[in-house]
Amino acid sequence: MRVLNDHAEELARYAAYIGTLGKGILDAVPSTDTIKKHLPGIRTNAESVEKRDALLEILFTTPRVHLYIGAVVVFEETLRLTTGNGKPLLEVLNGAGVIPGIKIEKDETFALDFAQHCQMLYKAGARFVNWCAVFNTGPYPDKSRKSGIDKIANKIAERAAIMQQHGLVPFLELKILITGPHAIKQYASVTDLILDACFRALIHHDVMLEGTLLKLNMVTPGSYSPEVAPEVIAEHTVHALQRTLDTAVPAIVFSSGGQSEENVILILDAMRKLQIQKPWALSFPFGDDLHQSILKAWAGKAENVQKAQIAFLIRCKANFKATVGDGDKDLAEELARNAAYLGTPGKGILDVVTSTDTIKKHLPSIRTDAESVEKRDALFEILFTTAGAFQYIGAVLVFEETLYLNPVYRIIRKQRALFTFFPQDYVDFLKLISFFCAGKPLLEVLNEAGVIPGINIDKDEIFAQDFAQRCQMLYEAGARFVKWCPVFRSGPHPDDPEKLEIDKIANENAKRAAIMQQHGLVPFLEPAVLVYGPHDIKQYADVIERVLDACYKALKDHHVMLEGTLLKLNMVTPGSYSPRVAPEVIAEHTVGALRRSVLAAVPAIVFSSGGQSEGNATLILNAMRKLQIKKPWAFSFSFGDDLLQSILKAWAGKEENVQKAQRAFLVMCKANFKVPVGDDGDKDLAEELARNAAYIGTPGKGILDVVASTDTIKKHLPSIRTDAESVEKGDAFFEILFTTPRALQYIRAVLVFEDTLYQNPLYGKPFLEVLNDAGVIPGIKIDKDETFAQDFAQRCQMLYEAGARFVKWCTVFKAGPRPDMSKKIEINKIANRIAERAAIMQQHGLVPFFEPKILIEGQHAIRQYAKVTELVLIACVKALIHRDVMLEGTLLKLNMVTPGSYSPEVAPEVIAEHTVHALQRTLPAAVPAIVFSSGGQSEENVILILDAMRKLQSKKLWAFSFSFGDDLHQSVLKVWAGEENNVHEAQKAFLVRCKTNSQARAGDESGIKLVLLLVVFIFLIVGFLFVLY
Repeated sequence: MRVLNDHAEELARYAAYIGTLGKGILDAVPSTDTIKKHLPGIRTNAESVEKRDALLEILFTTPRVHLYIGAVVVFEETLRLTTGNGKPLLEVLNGAGVIPGIKIEKDETFALDFAQHCQMLYKAGARFVNWCAVFNTGPYPDKSRKSGIDKIANKIAERAAIMQQHGLVPFLELKILITGPHAIKQYASVTDLILDACFRALIHHDVMLEGTLLKLNMVTPGSYSPEVAPEVIAEHTVHALQRTLDTAVPAIVFSSGGQSEENVILILDAMRKLQIQKPWALSFPFGDDLHQSILKAWAGKAENVQKAQIAFLIRCKANFKATVGDGDKDLAEELARNAAYLGTPGKGILDVVTSTDTIKKHLPSIRTDAESVEKRDALFEILFTTAGAFQYIGAVLVFEETLYLNPVYRIIRKQRALFTFFPQDYVDFLKLISFFCAGKPLLEVLNEAGVIPGINIDKDEIFAQDFAQRCQMLYEAGARFVKWCPVFRSGPHPDDPEKLEIDKIANENAKRAAIMQQHGLVPFLEPAVLVYGPHDIKQYADVIERVLDACYKALKDHHVMLEGTLLKLNMVTPGSYSPRVAPEVIAEHTVGALRRSVLAAVPAIVFSSGGQSEGNATLILNAMRKLQIKKPWAFSFSFGDDLLQSILKAWAGKEENVQKAQRAFLVMCKANFKVPVGDDGDKDLAEELARNAAYIGTPGKGILDVVASTDTIKKHLPSIRTDAESVEKGDAFFEILFTTPRALQYIRAVLVFEDTLYQNPLYGKPFLEVLNDAGVIPGIKIDKDETFAQDFAQRCQMLYEAGARFVKWCTVFKAGPRPDMSKKIEINKIANRIAERAAIMQQHGLVPFFEPKILIEGQHAIRQYAKVTELVLIACVKALIHRDVMLEGTLLKLNMVTPGSYSPEVAPEVIAEHTVHALQRTLPAAVPAIVFSSGGQSEENVILILDAMRKLQSKKLWAFSFSFGDDLHQSVLKVWAGEENNVHEAQKAFLVRCKTNSQARAGDESGIKLVLLLVVFIFLIVGFLFVLY
């Protein structure tokens, strides 16, 4: 049995991060021989060391290289070095998110003080250790060779265990040398043999595989054999791994196995394209092969440093593309994700690209442009320093130069003469950014606040010849969307030339949108539709539809991914000479025009007012939300000139009004938040769901399931013969539980029949009032068929109004101990159904309390049950996230992980460890609590297991609770036996059981022992009464 140490979570996190797909490991330990070989002018070791240190500085100071590197292997003494600008190397690496590790020699790993050495390395800042174990063998290893392989594997495992005990990820490099001629198949067989030996040894020495990394040669034919295609090497390598490597290992790092760097990239790409399961991340070390490129470009000359860094960056990008692909899929996902986030209902887009004319207009005291710029900067400061405002903002439109700014105004102020070439606007902006970012770059401030930056560009810029290059620069600078406004002019009844002009403009802009997406930027299209001459609202709607039809046809023709676009649009309003109409009429015409022309793939529509006042615009958005027609897009709102009117009016350019202006800004943000999500507020609903889920799962408190079937009553009260008697006894049993003094203090929620919500059974009070007074939340248990009824949404609404606050249902997952692909597909299908229903429940204020019941066919050990449990939970969590179910507002009921009925029994501690470990590997921390059912364990054993879980020295991110159901009914029904005289004893048994479970979770050990003795004593009394009876 593996016991996880204090470093378990840290080890798994570091190993996973180091092996991040697309991020390589930089081996910055070039030998002096490598330096001499590629820089022939060097004659002494001293010169070689000097050039090696210069090479390291070139590598570490290459801009943006941290995007492609997750870890770096350095000399031990390098950890104590400082870079050219005086910063400690560790600080530089930590700041860039790069994990440092050490390469050690074989002799060092077997030194007597190795454990002490590992401890020193950890304290010095290293987080992994790379060492190389060499396996020499023939193409057909005999018994003695195999014995030698096992011996080396065991030594490796011993050292790996010591490393993990001291917080270091073992980064094991297996160098397989086969003597004599051999084909690729023979090399693959030997690789299988060695990997199998190594992982058997690692498991035997309790090494946590999730916290290890493996570096391996690619499987290639011998040097005397014919060359094979990269695809053949890729296939043999991946198949060898599939046959031997545990899926718990997070990543495999490949060395070239004698291949050229170009061929290695081709092989990695071929591995990626293989249509077979690869459960590990595949990564690549940047070592001697890479050093060749850099040294060749550098040639040891200062003037070639930039050239060398460009060569380094190109190689990093090449490996990135080889491991993650050309990036189309990832790029598409990023575009769709950003577009959806930008259009999040209730989160607006703050447009701070404000003209000086707007400032002058609202602050009449301003007379010069210089004053206007100064006031504009002060306005930006007001906006960005408003406490609590960023929770209502999803994106911000800034000047392009803002992306490149760091807070360096202090330098400019001291050395003003050096910066005379900057425009005054730019220098003033530097001052502003420096002030409100408190020393941080603006991008960092925005990223921390979860706000996506974008750029506003004009018509001339979008049609510049170097537009593609500009998009690339904008993305690298941090922008993630570009907004631009093409103008469409037309009469109220467009004639043919006007229609042709509309199509032409639409096509030109679609080309630009395609270029933006190719460089990772979300196109944020704002078609300004200008209708000249008198026109009513219907005519304006017709022109809008014509323009939108043309735009979306052109976008599709140019293969623009609509899921990665945004639309900003004027509301559909009548002309200025036409009579005004109600907000509801504008809302109806606007949504009608969108439904007829904008495809559902577009994630969100951001509205500008179209000349409406800000108050009226808010009313129209609210009217849109209330329209009882399908609206497949999220509606959002742009905080631009309309919003600035409120702020500027409140501020009036006076220092004493800053707080007043910030309050006005916050009020407007909140008003716009409430409009798209509703006055009742998705935010309020989310808070209620999270609050109820957390309360139900309070540690030390249970969920009382009183939905006892008539069969349960009959089973434990043998005197009952009819269903009518069973129902009568069921009601009496119900009253026994709820009238037990002090019992409800151990209960946070109760599961009842739906009709119970409408009864007045206790103390003459309504049942719900009794529960509310006791602080107990009521919920309903429903069966599988009910969850898939067509009127399920309506039913959820009725349950909420009746007082229920959670719904529990059970879904069965059947699988063998090793599920095949068809079973996995079935598991995913069931998980998706669960997620659909959970989403509907949450929309109506009900906490989804789902119970995946995992049934494994055939014999199985506890480890196999754990694996299937992990598979089911991963599928469920993935589906819930995909359906936008708020995990903070859900609860999970789960069987404990136990061996099959035909397998030997195991101790409560073993069940506890396997159960918690399965949860740690699958369940996000956002889920507030897990409620356990026994999984066939006796009630006494369940208490011991809960207590063992509590004592486990590993991180448990969720509250653990327990359901009082049929297991509890057994105790109480046995004592009661349906006799009036036994009611008091039955209530005592109920109270004892409640207290026992509470103490098991809270950790009162003396209480547990005492209460277990009481349970035994009560059972003895029951037995005695039964004999007398």
